[in-house]
Amino acid sequence: RWGDLDRALSRKAPAAAKIDLKLFGRLAEAVLKGKEIEFGYRKMGGEKTEQRRLQPYHLGEVDHCWYVIGHDLERDAVRIFALQRMQALKVSRRHFEIPDDFDATVYLGNSFGIWTDPERPEFTQEVRIELKGYAARLAEERRWHPSQEIKALNAKATRVEVHFEVGRLEELVRWTLSWGGQAKVLAPKELRDLVAAEAAKIQANG
Repeated sequence: RWGDLDRALSRKAPAAAKIDLKLFGRLAEAVLKGKEIEFGYRKMGGEKTEQRRLQPYHLGEVDHCWYVIGHDLERDAVRIFALQRMQALKVSRRHFEIPDDFDATVYLGNSFGIWTDPERPEFTQEVRIELKGYAARLAEERRWHPSQEIKALNAKATRVEVHFEVGRLEELVRWTLSWGGQAKVLAPKELRDLVAAEAAKIQANG
């Protein structure tokens, strides 16, 4: 019986971004039919809304947020836009063809989450982070990125080294800080400096 299943099973979903379902439907149709779009967009941390023109290639969900990847006609480059920051969407009659060499899985493959360097989408760098205690145990049980590798640093695996091959580092700053004192950045130095700077800001604001 459904009531028995409700009592036996449950799922607590993490926070998800709110999206306009009507906008989502029109955007999905534009992707499927290969039609250009225009919309207002406010960047994260931006003070004003900008008008953008896009040839939408792909819709994807990352960390319970929806994004559209496409060719930005003003910047003449592939860009990613969060649906929750889009408004006043207009679907044009102009058609386009998705390039044969575009692969959304490959494009996002080098990002830890969604952020990809548009100028160097194929660039990766080695990230090594030491986790200990409960964080080491969770690292053995979970997978955060396709390139992830785990190496035990002691016999009981209470200290492990987590290895990633990613492009941009910003999203790894938040991930590293989420472990508090259980995490230590081994490489690269740039990530270590970014984490230290952010931790200093947190302490200063306290």
